[in-house]
Amino acid sequence: MTLSKVFPRIISIFFIVGLLTIISATPVAAADFRTGTEVVVASGEVIEDDLYFAGATLVIDGTVDGDVFAAGQSITVNGTINGGLTAAAGGTIEINGEITRGVRAAAQTVNVSGSIERDLFVAAGTVDISGSAVIGGSLMMGSQDSTVNGRVAGDIRAATNTVEIDAEVGGNIDITGNQITIGSSARITGNLTYRSDNDAKIQQGAVIGGEISHQPPPPSFAPLDFHIPRVVTFFIGWIVPFLTLFVIGLILVLTMPRKMTRLAEALRTQTLSSLGWGALLFFVTPIAAVLVMLTVIGIPLGIIALILWAIAVYLSQIPVALFMGWLILKNGQELKSRGIMVGIFALGLLITTLLVAIPYVGWIFGLLIAIFGLGTLISSHVNLRSLRDDS
Repeated sequence: MTLSKVFPRIISIFFIVGLLTIISATPVAAADFRTGTEVVVASGEVIEDDLYFAGATLVIDGTVDGDVFAAGQSITVNGTINGGLTAAAGGTIEINGEITRGVRAAAQTVNVSGSIERDLFVAAGTVDISGSAVIGGSLMMGSQDSTVNGRVAGDIRAATNTVEIDAEVGGNIDITGNQITIGSSARITGNLTYRSDNDAKIQQGAVIGGEISHQPPPPSFAPLDFHIPRVVTFFIGWIVPFLTLFVIGLILVLTMPRKMTRLAEALRTQTLSSLGWGALLFFVTPIAAVLVMLTVIGIPLGIIALILWAIAVYLSQIPVALFMGWLILKNGQELKSRGIMVGIFALGLLITTLLVAIPYVGWIFGLLIAIFGLGTLISSHVNLRSLRDDS
């Protein structure tokens, strides 16, 4: 049996196992799955289960009595989530309502003006915690620019370029950044520790109950500094994974170019479908697998699902890299030469690797690459089967 026939079957097996884990977990934790260009939980509507969303826009004006897992372009919470929120958005995440547990958010922009009763983990280009916001736990963020004016009951830990804190903080502050400002209305119970090349701007009127510690920023790798331990670290951390994935992708491109072309094409023609499938499989499969493993009889199935999920997430980088290179060099034209495909894949893989390596926000790109890549592996295969059935 050739590799071109084995690969789709591996993906089909992964898909089936994923569905089995979801179905098996249904008695343990029910869920409401919603997809679409725009999904609105209307004011007065109550969802009594966990909510899983994949699409373009999600607006929650009502109440969700469970956890929310969402992936889309725009996610807005105006109502109440009696659980936690895990969200990834290509655009903006707005939290104006009440969330009774923790929040894990990744987006270009994250705005919080509501109430989060536990911790907030956020990675974004811009983070804005407004004066009306209340965070009952700790705030941990990686961002380019951030503003914290709302109350934080616990600690603040941040890696950011610029940050302004003008809020009541019940714990310690630990920041690595470039421009750090402590506003005149800030009331910090604990210590202020920051790592920066610049002195923090502490405005008159700010109150810091603990000690202030200014430390040098962590050393970064300099390309011309051939200190052996750093070179080894850089090689192992970036070059080896790049070459490993390139070799795997090279084999796939050379042995089944048509299927790889179809995967890249699916990202352009089935974007929302890829996003929906990818978000569903990325978030639901590991959760369902862990829930299944809570029962002794489901441990083998859960372990198999997690292994196949990890393999699929790793391979998901390949179609995204091929699409990125294709978009730049071929501008959507048909791919006919294996040699051209190899060059395009190498360029795309280099671009995705550099995106993931961006400080503070690189893991957002990594998350999106995994989601879209996973979705493409499924949507392109399902679409091919539907075309065959129609013919």
